[in-house]
Amino acid sequence: MKKRIVITNVPIKLPFNSTILYTFLLWYFKVDNLWWGIFISIFIIYWIICLFGFFNQKGVDMMSPLDIDDSESTFTAKSNFAKRLELLKNKNKS
Repeated sequence: MKKRIVITNVPIKLPFNSTILYTFLLWYFKVDNLWWGIFISIFIIYWIICLFGFFNQKGVDMMSPLDIDDSESTFTAKSNFAKRLELLKNKNKS
């Protein structure tokens, strides 16, 4: 499977808050066991999808030094962030 490229400086969004909130709401309103089973089944599938996506990603640090020589590049007036995005875009095309 193809690795998804993500920026490593951005925190990973796993569904901790929604799981805790919905579990509390189901407990507070004392719902039937049928709804608990539906909730658990859906959230197990949701967590599996989230964890599968989490482990199939490739992190890119946008603040790290670049691996190219600036004298040979065509983008001389751009910031390191813009240069890194340009390199990733060119790397994905080839």
